[in-house]
Amino acid sequence: MKLLNAMNGGWMTEDGDFPRISCTVPNANEAGIVDSEESFLCVVVDGRFPSDARVKILFPYTAQNFPGESPEILYGWVDEHGNLYDSAVRSINDDDEQVVAWKKVDPFDFREV
Repeated sequence: MKLLNAMNGGWMTEDGDFPRISCTVPNANEAGIVDSEESFLCVVVDGRFPSDARVKILFPYTAQNFPGESPEILYGWVDEHGNLYDSAVRSINDDDEQVVAWKKVDPFDFREV
């Protein structure tokens, strides 16, 4: 029931809602990247398949000040294995897979549903 309980209400979708204040950990490998230790339940859609979506536990991160890039703060998501996902707002790579909604949760095991 943890997944079903986590699915109820409180979803964020807008630029101003991105949890950038939780991104406080400078990335040890890449300058300009700031990671978060807080987990979020995220809805990931693939632009090539608009009727499909996945729900994943992801961690937000921000990117800024890359040479030749906009000074704007850009948004991304990463899973526990280091796989990257773009944000639908202020995306970093403009990938097909993008996070379109998120809400803060404590990490849990999907198999315990």
